[in-house]
Amino acid sequence: MAPILLCNQQRATKNVLMKPIESDIWIVLTRVLSGEAGVSDEQRLEQWLKEDPANRTFFEDLKAQWEETPDRNGAYSSFLFDRESGVSRLRHKIRNEKEAQASPAAPPSLISHNRVAGWKVAASILLVMGFIAAWAGMRFWSPPVTSYETSNMEQRIITLPDGSTVRMNKDSRISFREGLSGSTRTVTLSGEAFFQVKHEDRPFIIHAGEAVIRDIGTSFNIKQGSSGRIVVAMKEGRATLRAKNSDRKNASMLTKNDVGILDKGQVAITKQENIQNYLSWIQGKLVFKNMPFDKVIRQLDHIFGIQSSLADSSLAALHLTAYTQNTSLDEVLDMIALSLNLTYQREGQQVVWREKENWSKIQQKKRTDTTVTKE
Repeated sequence: MAPILLCNQQRATKNVLMKPIESDIWIVLTRVLSGEAGVSDEQRLEQWLKEDPANRTFFEDLKAQWEETPDRNGAYSSFLFDRESGVSRLRHKIRNEKEAQASPAAPPSLISHNRVAGWKVAASILLVMGFIAAWAGMRFWSPPVTSYETSNMEQRIITLPDGSTVRMNKDSRISFREGLSGSTRTVTLSGEAFFQVKHEDRPFIIHAGEAVIRDIGTSFNIKQGSSGRIVVAMKEGRATLRAKNSDRKNASMLTKNDVGILDKGQVAITKQENIQNYLSWIQGKLVFKNMPFDKVIRQLDHIFGIQSSLADSSLAALHLTAYTQNTSLDEVLDMIALSLNLTYQREGQQVVWREKENWSKIQQKKRTDTTVTKE
C-alpha cells in the first residue's frame, strides 16, 4: 500500500473579499431561493458559481440561512434580494401617501383613520428602506472564505473553528465562511472526508455535489464519486440526506451503520453490519465476514467508485470471508478472485466477475475465432 502523508500544518487559503455581485445575479438568487427560477436562471447561477469558489460558498451559506428563516415567505422577504422590486414598491407607497394627503377634507373619524394608515405606510417604508440598505451592504461585501485542500499524495486532519474535526482523503477540498460564523455551520466538500461534529445549537450542514447532509449526530464519512454519486456512511449518531433541490421535509434519516446513497436525485439507504469498510482509506484494511458476494461487490462500488456486475447471477450466493491490509483496488480485486476461485475483467470503472472455468472457455473461443478468421 502506498504511504500516506499526514500533514500537521494547516494550510488555509482565504479570499478576503468576493467580487461585487451584479444586480442580475441577485435577481437570479431571488428566483432560485423562492422556487421560481427558470432554466435560464439555473444556467446563469451555475455559470456564476463556477467563476469563483467564493461564489459557491456564499450562495450555499445564503441558502442555508434562507431555509433557517421561519418567515422567508413573508411580505417583505423579496426586498432582501430584489432591489428593483423594493424600489418600485417604495415609490408606489410614497405616491399613494401623497395622493391621500392631497384629497379633499374628510370627516374627523376618517382623518383619524388616515393618520393611522399613514403611520403604517411610513413604518412599511422604513422597513423596506432597511431591507434595501441591507441588500446594498451585502452586494459589495461578503465574509472571507477559508479553504483546505489535499494533493493526490496526502491526507489531512483539520480542526474547524467550532472544535469539530475533519479528516480529508486525497484529492479533496473543503471550504467555509471564515470562523464558521453565521446562523448555521455550513461546509462545502468535494472529494472524501470523515467528520466528527461537535454539538452545539447551530445546525452543521455539508454541501457535497448535489447532496445536502445535515448533522444531528456525531461521526460519519462522505464520499463524492466521479459520477456525482454521494455516499454517506454513518459511524455514530444521526444525520439527514437529501438532494439540494428538494425540500428539507423530504430528507432521509440516517442512523448508526446506515449507508445513504444519493444518485441522480434519488436517495437509497441500506443497513450494514459493519461500517468500518467504508473507512478503509483511514484504517488501511478491509474485513469481510461470511458476506454474500452481491453485498461485497456493492460495498466495493461505494468504496472505490466502480460499477461491478456478475456474468452469472448464481455468483451472488457465494460468501466471502477475508481480511486484507492492501486497500488499493487492484490488490483487493486480486485477493477476492483468489479467495473465491473467480476471475474478473476490468475496463476503466467497469468490473465484470466470472467463474474461472467459464472465463477460460470464453478466452479459448476468442482464440479459435481468431484462428478461423485468419485462415
